[in-house]
Amino acid sequence: MSNDNPDKRYPKNTRRAISTAQLIEFVLLLIAATVALPQAVLAFCHEMEVVRRPIVRVAATNSRPVEIEWFGHSTFQITSSKGTRILADPHSRSDLRWPTLDQHVVTTSHQHGAHNNIYMAKGNPMIFQGLTPTGENWNPVHETIRDVSVYSVPAYHDKSQGLQRGKNAIFVFRACLL
Repeated sequence: MSNDNPDKRYPKNTRRAISTAQLIEFVLLLIAATVALPQAVLAFCHEMEVVRRPIVRVAATNSRPVEIEWFGHSTFQITSSKGTRILADPHSRSDLRWPTLDQHVVTTSHQHGAHNNIYMAKGNPMIFQGLTPTGENWNPVHETIRDVSVYSVPAYHDKSQGLQRGKNAIFVFRACLL
């Protein structure tokens, strides 16, 4: 008797086939459930909520809430409780919505058309670019506009220290709640 197979009821190959069959059955069941009941199966997915409602209101105080409105791709308009409007990563697509109100601040994370179309913004906003015009270096930002402080955090656009897709900047917005 060999010790190679600790479960004597099934030969090695049969045990593996059962495991593969169970996996295939589970995947088919998951696909069927997703088609039949998408909201129940995908309820955990935050992006589903964003897609269903392009405006999210965050109540922080008894005053007017902070609003976050999605315009497609990675473009968001954040409106502070005191009315300061920030346009983040403005896209350049004509098939997606564009903001209609004047902006106070525009931020761009990197030098790519889908993230730095500053001409999307109406009015005369302060423009903060996360990278230098060539995209080779980070452009440190630490400013306060009206009731919102804005600062940038250096990041990479990929998991290999920027070797694949270059540098990127993350913007942090802190709205005064007083």
